[in-house]
Amino acid sequence: MIVQSISLLWGKKTRGAPYSTLRNQYNKSFSIPESMINYKFDSKIPFQKIDLIQNDQGIIIKNNKVEYVDANLCDWKIGCTEIQRKEELLLVFFKYTNYCGKPIRYDSKHNYLSEKAFELNINEYGRIIYNGRLVNHDTGEWIYQLNILNVYNSNCNNKEVLVEKMPLKEYKQLEILF
Repeated sequence: MIVQSISLLWGKKTRGAPYSTLRNQYNKSFSIPESMINYKFDSKIPFQKIDLIQNDQGIIIKNNKVEYVDANLCDWKIGCTEIQRKEELLLVFFKYTNYCGKPIRYDSKHNYLSEKAFELNINEYGRIIYNGRLVNHDTGEWIYQLNILNVYNSNCNNKEVLVEKMPLKEYKQLEILF
């Protein structure tokens, strides 16, 4: 399994055009690091976490690191998503929490939204994209975020696999952020 989590943050100053155009055209996936190529699962599963910040100069990479989740678990929560392994199948969910930011996403019964985004068989690639608005507790100003989770249900020796392939399945939970 190859998992890549991308988070892009920006402030009120870079909310509209031309900055939004740059965000809309920016990469939705990146090369995976060498340490994740053909990783042999033992007690931990690696995932790539990329943090990006947009300012009036452009988009910069703040962090690009490999973190690990416990391989002994049957499900893993990354941001507002959850991945569940059912033998060879991966079930990928969107699960709204306050961490996702505003606006709040509700289901038809007015509970926080929790729904299956897609299932991935072996060698399938999927992507979840969601956004939100948070408050900077130091300044009181809004911070906007775009989150992307790329999931490839296989090991691979090609570090460009997420860049060269288009996702077979995609789920979006995008709202207008005022």
